[in-house]
Amino acid sequence: MGRKSSLTEKQWSEIGGRLLKGEAARALAREFGVSEAAIRKRFGAQTKQIKDVANQLVAAESAFSALPIGAQISARTLADELKEISMHLAGAARYGAATAHRLSGIAHNKAGEIDDAEPLDDHSAAAHVTTRISMTDAVRKQSAEAAKLNEDCALVAALLGGTKTMRAAGKKYLPQWPGEDSESYDLRLAVATLFPAYARTIDVLSAKPFSKPVTLGEDVPERLKPWLQNVDLSGRDLHSFLSEITQEAMGYGFAGILVDFPKAGNLVTKADEQAAGVRPYFVQVHVQNVLGWLPKNATSLDGLTQLRLLESVSEPNGDFDTKEIEQVRVLGRGTWQTWRQSETGSKKEWTLHEEGITSLKIIPFVPVYGKRLGYMQATPPLLELAHSNVEHWQSKSDQQNILHIARVPILFAKMLEGSDIAVGAGTAVKSDSPEGDLKFVEHGGKAIEAGRLSILDLEDRMRQAGAELLVIKPGNVTESQTLADNEQGACALQKIAGNVEDAGDQALQLLADWVNEPEGGHITIFKDFGAASLAEASAELLFKSVANNRISGETYFNELQRRGIVSPDLKWEDEQERIQSAPPDLAGE
Repeated sequence: MGRKSSLTEKQWSEIGGRLLKGEAARALAREFGVSEAAIRKRFGAQTKQIKDVANQLVAAESAFSALPIGAQISARTLADELKEISMHLAGAARYGAATAHRLSGIAHNKAGEIDDAEPLDDHSAAAHVTTRISMTDAVRKQSAEAAKLNEDCALVAALLGGTKTMRAAGKKYLPQWPGEDSESYDLRLAVATLFPAYARTIDVLSAKPFSKPVTLGEDVPERLKPWLQNVDLSGRDLHSFLSEITQEAMGYGFAGILVDFPKAGNLVTKADEQAAGVRPYFVQVHVQNVLGWLPKNATSLDGLTQLRLLESVSEPNGDFDTKEIEQVRVLGRGTWQTWRQSETGSKKEWTLHEEGITSLKIIPFVPVYGKRLGYMQATPPLLELAHSNVEHWQSKSDQQNILHIARVPILFAKMLEGSDIAVGAGTAVKSDSPEGDLKFVEHGGKAIEAGRLSILDLEDRMRQAGAELLVIKPGNVTESQTLADNEQGACALQKIAGNVEDAGDQALQLLADWVNEPEGGHITIFKDFGAASLAEASAELLFKSVANNRISGETYFNELQRRGIVSPDLKWEDEQERIQSAPPDLAGE
């Protein structure tokens, strides 16, 4: 039938691959110049085996996908355990002797470190305890990278906390001047009040992207949409949740979204999960709760292998109270652990509390940046405003102090020795000296004016740094100048809104991954902040464009709606019907 085979391994491999795809052995024999029998002899049994295994894999994957999340996790756990048992049985004989040899060597080395006279002396025992505690305490320790991410949090938290928090910070932000006694300082601190420029600016700017509702794309699965009405299982919808995430990211420079799934417990079917309301949800992660991540130089979510988060868990404390317990959650690819501090006698150490696996092979965490410096690295976008606000706090305290002194005149007496001084109605002061004098001395006021001007200058600088609530802009001369000013002012905020939008898309995809939906879809956050301020300047240009058939009527309608001139609740299709049904004088006919 054919000549003797002289095919290379590469050619034989190609034949095998094409057989698996369904091509006939006879046609391949003619093409490659070999006998059909040779092909069947080489690949017959192997091809059948591969197809059988492939069909089994398809069936297994289909059955796995049909299980509810809780059952998927149980199935994955059991499969991993069976695989591990198989690997252990296969490797036990090979590694048994090597392990015994290694343990013997370790024991021999450790035996050499023991003092024969005092084998259990305090130093040896203390070293053992220290090593053990340091290993368990490491789970709670904040890494250098996480500490850098948090380096401005104390300042921001104090400013956002208001006057009460700033007073509690004491000398950290309001120094005690040389020569000022402690009682005077305490009085000055007690009456100091914070001008909340930073907090107000964060509130105003972070609200801009959410002045219009977050829009769901058509590609968001119907299964996910009801969950977004209570996206965190605490009553917040997606709009409110992302609004608060944005506020936190702008204030602290960083925030996080953890897409979590509750423990399924004994739920077996998807119907059980739906009846119990078990489904994935969003968790807002504050930057101060991030303890560390691995690898330290990770550049994306795909590269992240470990994430440690600090949590506070509320548990019953008797019949009528609860107590807060601090714990550390350690997330890995497809795994999770919780660690809690336990007491053994007088010793405290962090021990493993719970652990388990998940059906995801990535860590379901999405970072949100205020001002991104790198992956998992950021800084507050208005940090300079924060420092200026602290300067204002200090300067305003000095101004209050000098005003207090200036408002109380000093009674000056001259050559009145031996006289009882009483000041008030119905009293008199007598002096036997012609040079005697009694009068009030008042402050000249120049220092007060200098302090007032310094504070006003500082407030101007805070306005320039972004305190929009306080900004008073002069009228723009031309439309082009209005456009230029608007673009410059909105650029950074638009970038932040874009970051939040991307983070929302990633979180939706993780939500979909938990329930085996192929796509999570996309959202749109309002980013055309300049449109409202450009409405009057650009509306006339838009009208001229539609009148000259440069743009369509629908585009004109959408642009007016985007600028806030037309209500966002109106739809173009409905407006067309109203135009057609309007009387001739209203329809422009």
